[in-house]
Amino acid sequence: MALTVEIKVNGTLIAGATAHNISALAQTSDYAVEVVETAAPWLGRPANFHTDFQIKDHHREQTSFALIRKIVDEAIARMPGEVRL
Repeated sequence: MALTVEIKVNGTLIAGATAHNISALAQTSDYAVEVVETAAPWLGRPANFHTDFQIKDHHREQTSFALIRKIVDEAIARMPGEVRL
């Protein structure tokens, strides 16, 4: 099973993430995640960004937004020069 997140500005795709469950849909699951952001100079993002990582021990009964938040937090932590929230 995969969760796909697309981020668009005025209909233009500028970033996205895909999280694949790698623990046979266990109640507490691990996910392999890929995050991509394209350069968008009009938004102040001058360079492309790509990273892969894992989210571990996510409780599947939580809302999908809880998993998305973990993905976003880790992606931001990996972006050079980005301020952590």
